[in-house]
Amino acid sequence: DAADLLRRAVDLAPQHPGVLNNLAILYVRLDRWKDAIDMMKRAAELAPDELGLLGNLAWALATSPDPKARDGAAAARIAEDLCRRTSQRHPQALDTLAAACAELGRFDEAASAARRAIDAARAAGANAYAEEIRLRLKLYESNRPYRQPRAAPTTSSPATTQAI
Repeated sequence: DAADLLRRAVDLAPQHPGVLNNLAILYVRLDRWKDAIDMMKRAAELAPDELGLLGNLAWALATSPDPKARDGAAAARIAEDLCRRTSQRHPQALDTLAAACAELGRFDEAASAARRAIDAARAAGANAYAEEIRLRLKLYESNRPYRQPRAAPTTSSPATTQAI
C-alpha cells in the first residue's frame, strides 16, 4: 500500500526529490534495489546540492546486495565528491567512500577511509555508528566488500538513516 501511495505521489510531483527519495528508501526495504537506485538517481539529478540524496545513492551503488545494481566506480566518484564537499570530516561520507573503494577491490584505501570515518564518528559523539564502521573495517582488512543485508527494514546505514 505504501509503495502504491508513494508512486502516486511521484506521479503528482515527479520533480520533488524528497518524494523520489522516500520511494527509493521504500524500494530498498522491499529489496527492489534497481528501482531504488533509479529513484535515487532521479532525486540526485533534481537536487545535486542535496548531499544526503547523493550519499544515499553512493551507498546503494556501493553496497547493494544485487550485483546488477552495484556500480562501484560511480559510487566512488560520488563519495569522493561528498568527502571533498564535507572537508574529509563527515563520518557518513567517509564510510561511503570506504564501501565504494572496497567494492572496487581497493581494500587498503577502503580501510584508510573507514579508519578516518571511525575517528570522525567518535569526534561527533556517534560511538554506536563508529562501532558499525569498525565492523565494516574488519571486512575491508580481510579484502571483502560490505553488502547491505537483503530486505532488512530495520538495518541502519548511512543511506537510510543519517543524512550527510
